[in-house]
Amino acid sequence: MRPPSAHWSQHMMSYTTVFEITQEPFKWWFAAYGLVFIVLGTASIFAGTKWPSLTRAKWLGYTFIIFASLYTVAIFYETYTAYRAAIGDYLSENYEIIEGVVGNFEPMPYAGHRDECFSVVAV
Repeated sequence: MRPPSAHWSQHMMSYTTVFEITQEPFKWWFAAYGLVFIVLGTASIFAGTKWPSLTRAKWLGYTFIIFASLYTVAIFYETYTAYRAAIGDYLSENYEIIEGVVGNFEPMPYAGHRDECFSVVAV
């Protein structure tokens, strides 16, 4: 990790690291939603096998498993490769350090339907 710029050390100002990718774990939960549908599909197949009158449920179960498996693998692949790329960029120092005073801060609402937003005014 590179030290803060000489500008900061000249004025003896402290700084706070707000976000660093290596301190963030991989967010696997988004891909794990597909596992719920795999379980539901398995239950449908089991019900269709145990009670022959539920043949539609059995085929619905196979459909759930196929599409949920594709979803889970695709989302895991996309999110994990993006996560690893961000860590690779950080470790190879392919990033910018933003220094300044935070202004115009708008926190994420409690309901979580929007990302937080802010601007950094250069010092």
